[in-house]
Amino acid sequence: MTKLLLSKSTLTQQKNNLASYKKFVPALDLKRQQLRLAIKELERKIDDVNRDHDQAVNWLHGNIPMVSVYSMADDLNLRVIDVEYRPWVVAGSKLKMIDSIRYSQPNTPINAEFFWYFRYLQQLQTILRLQLELRVLKENILILTAALKKVTQRVNLFEKILIPEAVENIRKIQIYLGDRAREAVVTSKIAKSRHK
Repeated sequence: MTKLLLSKSTLTQQKNNLASYKKFVPALDLKRQQLRLAIKELERKIDDVNRDHDQAVNWLHGNIPMVSVYSMADDLNLRVIDVEYRPWVVAGSKLKMIDSIRYSQPNTPINAEFFWYFRYLQQLQTILRLQLELRVLKENILILTAALKKVTQRVNLFEKILIPEAVENIRKIQIYLGDRAREAVVTSKIAKSRHK
């Protein structure tokens, strides 16, 4: 750390620094609150998606018990082949949300004429979509958590280091300049008394 110059120009500079630091803190604190709210919202969405996923799997087991959810999906060769995302920005963090999903054309089995086949296929697509949504939501939470960590570090830098340091520097400079002013007054009084 460089040595603090005890002068009026340094005092002005430190006061300006303190004023600008105090302006940054509320903006950073607001950004931190926005990130926390966005993380909570995404956590709620994750809970909703998990619940919907469980309901879809339970529906399959309850209504079409003769098939296994995941083994038949492999047999059908049902895959997600293309996902389009739309950008979503939260407090300066770039996230993505699913816009549309394209699935592969499934291999149609011999028993496709059964009444339950197309409903089963629709439920499998729903399950794949929910799994993909869950993955995207978790990635977004990781991005927001990293952004929250960085903003929190910046807020702590201002609140715990830069602002107290500037206040302390201003105090030191004011004490030094006050001492110099008193010293100058005493010196001038001594000089006047010698002239008389």
